[in-house]
Amino acid sequence: MDFIPQVECPRCGTEYSSLQSKCPKCGARKIKQTQRAPGTTSGTVAGTYANDQAQVNARWQMTFAAILVVAVILAMIVLISTSLNTTPGSSQQQGGDVQQTTVDPNATPTPTPTPSPSPSPTPDISSLTLSYAGSKIEQFTEAIGDKITLSVTYYPLDAPVTTDTIIWKSQNEEVCTVEGDNTGCIITGVGVGSTNVTATLYDETVSVLVFVKESW
Repeated sequence: MDFIPQVECPRCGTEYSSLQSKCPKCGARKIKQTQRAPGTTSGTVAGTYANDQAQVNARWQMTFAAILVVAVILAMIVLISTSLNTTPGSSQQQGGDVQQTTVDPNATPTPTPTPSPSPSPTPDISSLTLSYAGSKIEQFTEAIGDKITLSVTYYPLDAPVTTDTIIWKSQNEEVCTVEGDNTGCIITGVGVGSTNVTATLYDETVSVLVFVKESW
């Protein structure tokens, strides 16, 4: 039984007797292991200032760690409480009593205001003309009892014109009367004299001078 301890070569890993000063295989010298024990620092020696300071630091670290744990627990409690209070369908409580909203079935509902319609813009009429038998006319003569038919032409042709939008008027109905629509008018002589007959379409007006005599 071999009582001589063996060592391992740090270079090649060969085990050999500790009595040898170097490795028999690669010639590397044996490394002597130190027997010195590590020295102690002043912080580990009881009764020194460094030891007292180290204990104070340790207490502060433990206190800070405890405060941090308590803060985390409180934050989790607040987060959970907030989540429960905002859950849909949950009742809001104040002073231990549940607040309930009571709806009066006999209450008159507030009417919804009807929006006012926006006014339609006025069409821009560029021209308005009266004509007789296809020719533009500015004046004419007729006898009492005669009926003259005039046509009206307006531009643009696609303007929204109805019977109600074009207005016909005789300035003196004792001389002649007028009846018309969106296509033209009929002027009837009723008395001797002269007067103007006008047609107004939106902002545009045209007139014709009518002479009425007793007979032809």
